[in-house]
Amino acid sequence: MLTDAAQPALPRRFQLRERRLAQYAARDLAACVGMPAAQYFAERIPVAGFSRRFAAREGLDVLAHDVEVLEASAQEIQSEPCLALTLMFEGRGEGVILGDADGPDLGVGYGPMTWYASFSTRTLKGRSTAPGGSRYRLVELRISHAFLDRLGRLEDLMALDARHPRHCMSRPGIWVAAAPVTPALAQVGEQLHAIARGDHVDDLLLDARALEFLMLSMEMIAPREAVRQEGLDTRRRRQVEQAAALLRADLAHPWTIAALARRVGLGEKTLKQGFRQLFGVGVIGYLQDQRLWTARTLLIERGVTVTDAALQVGYVNLSHFARLYRRAFGVSPGQAARADALET
Repeated sequence: MLTDAAQPALPRRFQLRERRLAQYAARDLAACVGMPAAQYFAERIPVAGFSRRFAAREGLDVLAHDVEVLEASAQEIQSEPCLALTLMFEGRGEGVILGDADGPDLGVGYGPMTWYASFSTRTLKGRSTAPGGSRYRLVELRISHAFLDRLGRLEDLMALDARHPRHCMSRPGIWVAAAPVTPALAQVGEQLHAIARGDHVDDLLLDARALEFLMLSMEMIAPREAVRQEGLDTRRRRQVEQAAALLRADLAHPWTIAALARRVGLGEKTLKQGFRQLFGVGVIGYLQDQRLWTARTLLIERGVTVTDAALQVGYVNLSHFARLYRRAFGVSPGQAARADALET
């Protein structure tokens, strides 16, 4: 359950803190996986907020960021071979892998509530741009090839190509995927971010949530063979993703599985199975998760009333909405709204 009802205000200046987890065997803080944490938001970029980096295990870094970019900016970055898994809660901009002898520039846009995976086998140079006034709130795991090899998953990643359903760009040495965040990933990611930003971090809990985030991400990238054999083909996967997009676009609509299945040209059984395979929950469960997460944003970030938040996401019974909200986040919607008012 989530109990962090409201996001604390950002520090007025940028703060970077790094340390190793207590259970990590190394005596000293290990070198960063992929790229130094300071590269994310260098001193020359005017930002406020914080970055946290934890060396969790040999070859596994956990990072949490919450910053406001005060002026439009662009920065050059360099990353060593690794797997980077990112959940962007808030943020807009663009990341570009600079061209080399094997191909031209590759760009991907950043957007809120999106999951990204980047697997590289060579040193890469890139550029990241952010509009002024934008806020970036995200969690990231960076995993070395050696750690992936110890898990027995490196070969799966080496085999990735453009046929993968979540592929968005690639060339020799780099493979990038993106997808709307699943409810399960969103919940684990929020928990991980809340733990990482705390003044007194529970190292065991952070380690556990990081491994859970890695497990859920690997199921999206290279699922176990049993899941892969029973998976959807590319066309049906896209139809299921289209159905999910329809739900997110009109949360207040009184959706039925039958009507949604007709809209995307699938049978009801295939649609229900597809949602469970892609998102880990059924159609109704997915819709409920999306409604509650959107209501949480309306209450905490936009300051709407509990009644308005419930109606905007499709709940006319306020008692039912309150029960579901408390079960999902550990507090009532009224407590969430009051916590935000006190914070501001």
